[in-house]
Amino acid sequence: MRIFNKREKDILKMLYNISNDELELFSFHLKNKYFKDLTNSALFLFPKREEVFLYIPKIEFDNLVKRKNIMMEFMEFLSLINFLKEERFINIIPNEDVGLSELHIMRKDF
Repeated sequence: MRIFNKREKDILKMLYNISNDELELFSFHLKNKYFKDLTNSALFLFPKREEVFLYIPKIEFDNLVKRKNIMMEFMEFLSLINFLKEERFINIIPNEDVGLSELHIMRKDF
């Protein structure tokens, strides 16, 4: 097992709080926790065009250092999720409804 940094531990806490009583969608937790509580960004998915856009607020986008950190944190998040899937700590069941929509926004109250 590898050592996790503070941001990764926050993500692990978010995942730990998922109910064991019933199946929950991973996208729900991304929308309500990761892109709301853990970051100030949003993710726009265009399934039919196979495109993804990461939204960063202008004030942070204009600052090159902040922009770089946000991008690095997001890539770190993807890497962590991939690691957890490969090690079978989590299992993500695809949501077929997401692929049918034109636009899927990952950000609560966007």
